[in-house]
Amino acid sequence: MPTQPTQESRPSASELKEILAKHLAWTRGEPEGECADLRGADLSGANLSGAYLRGAYLRGAKHILCLDMHDPRGYTPVAVNHDGAWRIFSGCRDFTFDEALKHWGKGYGGDREIGDRYLRALSALPKCEAAAKKAAA
Repeated sequence: MPTQPTQESRPSASELKEILAKHLAWTRGEPEGECADLRGADLSGANLSGAYLRGAYLRGAKHILCLDMHDPRGYTPVAVNHDGAWRIFSGCRDFTFDEALKHWGKGYGGDREIGDRYLRALSALPKCEAAAKKAAA
């Protein structure tokens, strides 16, 4: 049975930490692991820095968007609405929207194709399309 928050609307920070730890163990095939079930959870303001969400149940989760892109390094990038602004999480990265644009924009020191994938995914966030396109130019 997947690990679920005890409150239907919003898991506490400690509940979320436990859910994510069990999920990571599950992805590693460890016996104490459980697939995270965050369906319908309100994740506004959630700290997902360093979270590995591949395979987690996120359908219907509120204030979170899985960015529609394939990162060949295996990261599952997500955007969480925090106090009305997007925070972008991917691997160990935790950025504001503007920080994410700067990181993956023109000066990105990594694989340019990966940077461009992130910029395209960021442009799909509500109310962010124009800024993402400008960063890509």
